Amino acid sequence: MKGKMTSKPPALLPRGQGEWLITNGRGGYAMVALDGACRQTHHALLVMPTRPPLQRVLLVRQLEEAVFVNGNWKSFSSDPTPSAQSQPRIEFLDEGVMPHFKISVEGIVIRKYLWMPQNGQGLFVRYEMAKKRSTRLRVTPQICFRDLETGTPLAETYLVRPHTTGIHLYGDPNEKPCAISANRAGVLYPVNSWKTLQLFDPATNAWQSEEVYLPAAFEFNLQAGQEVTLMLQLESGAKLDNENEMTDADILFNLEKERRLQQEHELSQVFSHQPIRNLALNGASFIIERTTAMTQNSRTILAGYPCLTDAGREAMIALPGLLLPTKQFGLAKEVFAHFLKHVHHGLIPHYFSSRPETPNYASLDATLWMFAAIYEYWQASQDHAYLEEIYSLLLEILQAYLRGATPGFKLDAEDGLLFSDERRHPMTWMNAQAGEWQATPRHSKAVEVQALWYNALRIMAAFSEKLGKTEGFNRCSEYAERTAKSLAHKFWCDAAGHLYDCLIDTSIIQTGVVNAGMPSNDNAVAVGDPTCRANQVIAVGLPFNVFSTEQTRAVIDWAMKKLVTPYGLRTLSPDHPAYCGEYIGSPKRLAAARHNGCVYPWLVLPFTRAYMKLYDNPRAVYELFKPLFDDTEKHCAGHLAEMYDGDSPHHPRGASAYAASSGAILQSWQILQGKAI
Repeated sequence: MKGKMTSKPPALLPRGQGEWLITNGRGGYAMVALDGACRQTHHALLVMPTRPPLQRVLLVRQLEEAVFVNGNWKSFSSDPTPSAQSQPRIEFLDEGVMPHFKISVEGIVIRKYLWMPQNGQGLFVRYEMAKKRSTRLRVTPQICFRDLETGTPLAETYLVRPHTTGIHLYGDPNEKPCAISANRAGVLYPVNSWKTLQLFDPATNAWQSEEVYLPAAFEFNLQAGQEVTLMLQLESGAKLDNENEMTDADILFNLEKERRLQQEHELSQVFSHQPIRNLALNGASFIIERTTAMTQNSRTILAGYPCLTDAGREAMIALPGLLLPTKQFGLAKEVFAHFLKHVHHGLIPHYFSSRPETPNYASLDATLWMFAAIYEYWQASQDHAYLEEIYSLLLEILQAYLRGATPGFKLDAEDGLLFSDERRHPMTWMNAQAGEWQATPRHSKAVEVQALWYNALRIMAAFSEKLGKTEGFNRCSEYAERTAKSLAHKFWCDAAGHLYDCLIDTSIIQTGVVNAGMPSNDNAVAVGDPTCRANQVIAVGLPFNVFSTEQTRAVIDWAMKKLVTPYGLRTLSPDHPAYCGEYIGSPKRLAAARHNGCVYPWLVLPFTRAYMKLYDNPRAVYELFKPLFDDTEKHCAGHLAEMYDGDSPHHPRGASAYAASSGAILQSWQILQGKAI
């Protein structure tokens, strides 16, 4: 793929900036622009995992569609800048039970529905003719077998095998085919041609050229009021080629409508605010099935789309907002079980590989976030039996921390704080790297890690007390008290008027960078990093806050001045010399911007918790982050992005749909709904 720079990407044009995502509950998805087009490199009509939810493969980039009007074929593939009045009009209508596209072409009106059966391996595309006109419809799939993770093409040529209702496409005769079928008789014309698409990569701000294969064209005569449904799937599992084809497609369509109607009704009982209800409705996209060597058909939370896998930190931040307001307690326990079964040396996985490989454990805080999520679960469910069931395992995890058995970090016996002794890999959530270069080295003692550690101790003390475990209560309370004293004393920076971001071991400071493998200095001392980052907001915004009201107020006031934006909190103050306001550029530039300026919606949750304890003013929080609470359809409909540019107008970056963003905003809304907005 070759690219060239552009100053006016279609992703930033009014019609092209929105996206729509649908998923199948197994890691598969379709993502297109809100005018139906595939405009960006991550847009595709059919992405499926070959080993659900692993090894996702892009199969169908998009469909080329046209109707026969006034003696000519008229394409209704979207044009980024249509000007002529005769251009097709394409509207995305998020109304009724099923969001869909309404296409108007010179008096002909077609409604186009897309949906994925849950736990299936395919996509249905349904075209409904309006009752006033008849026409001929032509649909030509654009094929591009590509490994989603690496971007590597998986085929240079394709084998096309017709069958009774469509075609099977093979990139390799020994692999699973992509099957494209129709539920209505039509004419299948061989095409066997190629086309070059221009797709925009928002991260590099460059156009990318991609060749797609056009295997065949489906043509149908549609009378007024008739429909035709195409099914695109990885291998032919759910067949439509039988005598009840029409009935099968209609049944599946009606089942999907009933499923969405039931979800909408249930959520309306919890979330009266429509944008928040949409966020909750689409939050189900992140709940997927995963099979590992340790678990069979367990449930987990996917970190985000288009290409993220399930990750411990993101799952635990997202879970309370995605599952607890709707009392999906059984599902929450499945997610906890999935991660607890993979505990290794006291750590839950940082993330599961998108390949059949062992999980990655390079996270100092993912396990600590799990304690907070379990605490939220217990508060919502009052499930004492579950606490009894997992208590011993949670205690073993804490003991691994206390013994120093967890790889990458240790407990300081003098002050009770955790410190990272890993030089090669970052262990906190600010973990961006480009090669061996670390963009935000925060070794030694990071402020939010200490606050999470203190919360884990306090939470286990509360669990011990509830279950009558006197020894556990005494030990956890003792360790929590010692950690609290050190945290409150060592992390307050009088000169800055807020918290240190981390305490840095001077043995690893050398011209502001960390040298991998550098020997430890026994005479080193810890110095405070006064950089104004959002991590201090996390530290004061957890369920248990060790800092005084005055200190917490100072932190929140600094955040209001330097970090708060309408889309969340910046990761770094704009007046810092390392600040990056846009997430665009080379790999090193992207790594630098990720946690040196980018805005994260999930940080609204600790801010909301701390602000409400201080000021008890839900209206103020609502006004600060109004786009996140009111405009959940603007970018990826019903979802929030992983991050946004630090500079206005705060374009969405990273994953278009991010579980931690949705879950945190849903939980923040619940906190605000404890008060009147």
